[in-house]
Amino acid sequence: SGGLSVQLKELKCVEGHRERPASPIFRTAERDVVPRLITLRWNQTGRQLQTGQYAHLIFSTRSDARAFTAGMDQVRQHGAGAVLAGRCREDGAVAEPTAWQIERGRERFVAARRSRFIAQLREALQTFFFPGEPSLAVDEAGTALPSYPSGPLLWEDADMHMRWLESLSGRSVGELTQEELKPLIAAGMPLKYRHQVWPRYFSKPGADEVESLHHNAPDDVSHQIELDLPRTHPELMAEEQRSLLRRVLNAYAARNAVIGYCQGMNFLAMVFVILGFPETTVFAGLCYIVEDLLPGCHGRSLEGYVRDASVLDVLV
Repeated sequence: SGGLSVQLKELKCVEGHRERPASPIFRTAERDVVPRLITLRWNQTGRQLQTGQYAHLIFSTRSDARAFTAGMDQVRQHGAGAVLAGRCREDGAVAEPTAWQIERGRERFVAARRSRFIAQLREALQTFFFPGEPSLAVDEAGTALPSYPSGPLLWEDADMHMRWLESLSGRSVGELTQEELKPLIAAGMPLKYRHQVWPRYFSKPGADEVESLHHNAPDDVSHQIELDLPRTHPELMAEEQRSLLRRVLNAYAARNAVIGYCQGMNFLAMVFVILGFPETTVFAGLCYIVEDLLPGCHGRSLEGYVRDASVLDVLV
């Protein structure tokens, strides 16, 4: 269709937004759209009556929106010719950075810092989860090549760490109340704090008998566990971690003969394993999830799953 054409003399205003516009098209828009939104308003001429017209413009970044607003202000004040010729300031005046230029600089700095931080985090996780000598892979020519498991990808950024540091204010994580923890967890939790918070909330008291139980699982259950271990994200786990997972799953099968082992429990326990929790914490976490958080969902009859599905069916 034809493009939009507006004469400068027809333009009434260029509006930025702090709140979501009343127009129905923005009811389901993401919140970050608002600061990137500019509304142009003008009067349609060439008819007997002038009628108000408007158009919404959504820019890629906030700084682009502010740059457009600043540019339009200069055009309306000095004229398009003066702006294009660079005659918008007094002779000899030093050009100060505008608000949109400062904001664009901040956006680029944050993006660069985040990219660098993520690269450093991945390297740290690789070293933490898979220390020691690399395993050897062989290419098509038979040449040995060093390779590591890829490791889990966890999203952390500098802002997330700053939120936690400011909230802690010198305190330990154990001193935070639930009211303080909820907004912090909702916005993301750095790995080092997971190691302190998870055992506090995802742990079955007294569940620490891995050493005495892992040899007592029934043979058929142990066989099924052995079949599932190689299929439990092998790209994320080293052999030492698979051994820990094997001990935990066999210990739980011996602890709870009614449930024993159900496919899927390996992935629940795996999360604790790849995040570097010790064996006793992994076992206590699995016990809490299976017995307290999801009761009956891993038994032979799946009564907990059937119950939850029936409730969901009524609600939906």
